[in-house]
Amino acid sequence: MEKFLGSWKQYKEENLDAYLRAKGVPWIARTMASATSYHTQYTMIRKLVDTVFKLNEEYDLPRMDGSPGRTCFSLEEEAKLFVQTNKPQTGEPERIVREVNVEGSLVQTLTAGDIVCKRFFAKE
Repeated sequence: MEKFLGSWKQYKEENLDAYLRAKGVPWIARTMASATSYHTQYTMIRKLVDTVFKLNEEYDLPRMDGSPGRTCFSLEEEAKLFVQTNKPQTGEPERIVREVNVEGSLVQTLTAGDIVCKRFFAKE
C-alpha cells in the first residue's frame, strides 16, 4: 500500500475525454479534468477530494458528476493493484485500477463499457 501513497502529478493521458463523455461528464468538466493532480488528498476536476478510507470497507463518495455513489478500495494480486470499485445509484458499477509500473509511474486504468482510459502520474 505504501507505494501508492504520496503526491502524484499527471504527465500523460490516453482516451480521457471519451471515458468522461461515456460517464456523462459535461464538456467544461472534461476539459478541466486534464489538470487533475493525485495525492492521498487529491484534486479532481478542480475540486478538492479528501478521501480517508479503510481497505475493503464500502462508504459514500460523490461521483465526478456530483451524483451520490458508494465506493470501496481494495488491494489485489498480492498488493500489486490498488482497486477502486464505484457503485453509482444508477448505471453500471465502475472499476478504477491503479498500479505502479517498473519505471515508478502510477498508471490509472478506468473502464466504461468498452472504453478504456489510462492516466499516467509521476511521484512528486
